[in-house]
Amino acid sequence: MGNAVSLTKETLKSIYPGGIYFLYEAAAIIFLLVRHRTKQEKLLGRYAAVVLLTFLFPPFAYAVSRFMREGDVYWRYLWLLPAAVLLAYTAVTVIWSAKTKAGNILLALLTGAVLILGGRNLYAGGAFTKAFSREKLPEMTMITADRIEKNIEETGNSYAYLAAPLLVSSEIREVTSAVTLFTGRVMDFSSIQAANKGWYRNLMVLNNQWTDEEHKAVRSLKKQRCNYILLYDQAGSNGYLKKAGYHILFDGGTWKLWFHPDVKPKT
Repeated sequence: MGNAVSLTKETLKSIYPGGIYFLYEAAAIIFLLVRHRTKQEKLLGRYAAVVLLTFLFPPFAYAVSRFMREGDVYWRYLWLLPAAVLLAYTAVTVIWSAKTKAGNILLALLTGAVLILGGRNLYAGGAFTKAFSREKLPEMTMITADRIEKNIEETGNSYAYLAAPLLVSSEIREVTSAVTLFTGRVMDFSSIQAANKGWYRNLMVLNNQWTDEEHKAVRSLKKQRCNYILLYDQAGSNGYLKKAGYHILFDGGTWKLWFHPDVKPKT
């Protein structure tokens, strides 16, 4: 039960770093429960109260972390709390509670100031950064895709079978349709492991999970006719790729793109 209490505390800290909006929500719930002039107010207040109190109930946190999934998903339970509707409705109700227009304006300014001062600026602190391109993909991914297209143009070899980490390969495919992906769209590693251990090993090496079987992966990928191989910088992989006849087409610092001019599709 101590772990459940800690889970609740850590979740609250991560979602409400300053604790201010948590207090706002609690105050809004109390306001609606005390006021409850309409059925809608009563329903909103009671529903929000149940969600918030259940979240703060350690046995419930224990059950979620123990029987549903890992504890790091517990914060998702608060998605059930209609925070935006709760705060907006309460703020508007408070504003229009004044009997004069001047009172309404004053309460609107005060309510807005409270919400602004208690919130965080989403555009500060690195939460948002300027995208490198209109595709909103990392610069290195864009350069890698561009290098593949230029290599196809320079060599006249339109065959491009790329083996790369799942995330990188999918991003490259967003930029260019010139490549075929070795990984495809398969994401379930466990089913792959049961069906094809060799392919599973290749995926683990590509995704930087296994760093002791690059030699097997390189041989396997070449045998499966991958003429482009993208690997994160790992000890030992460069030598295996060079020995297999691949040369560096692009070095991005974090990964290298390798190309083998003689690897061709089956005829």
